[in-house]
Amino acid sequence: MNFKILIMKKILFVLNIIFFGILSMSSQEIVDNAIGVRIGSYGSFGGEVSYQKKIDNASRAELNLGFTGYTYYNSIRATALYQRVFDFTPLDNMNWYLGAGAGVTTWKYDNRYYYDYYDYNDSGAYFSVIGQGGVDYKFDFPLLVSFDIRSGLNFGKFDKGVFFSPGVSARYTF
Repeated sequence: MNFKILIMKKILFVLNIIFFGILSMSSQEIVDNAIGVRIGSYGSFGGEVSYQKKIDNASRAELNLGFTGYTYYNSIRATALYQRVFDFTPLDNMNWYLGAGAGVTTWKYDNRYYYDYYDYNDSGAYFSVIGQGGVDYKFDFPLLVSFDIRSGLNFGKFDKGVFFSPGVSARYTF
């Protein structure tokens, strides 16, 4: 058996033990619905409209739609994440969470506006596998703020490889 495959299997085994150990931990009560914005870096394309929906007392779904636009590059990205939410013991109303999901991005590149002598146009789509972890705080009024780190792998012609995106969010809860 190839040594690299053996090491990879051991790493995946340890990650599964950690993941399922985390899933068995106690969880904090979470809000039923929250809608707002997430501002991040590369992987989240700047700004996103963000919606969270409670699934049960320990998990929620998060949907995001992000836009970016420059002189010669535009894209739209949609992501869907499943998150497990846990109590952050030192502070009331604070949780930490881990999640995973996927995303799809459509993009268009047109640099004729940038270089008049070199006309290059292209467009396409790529897919992403995403992991996310962070903390959120629910105020006594209907506001949920959070800080997270999102990373993953992009699979596509224009953008492929690993990305890393810290972000902050503010959401209205209802």
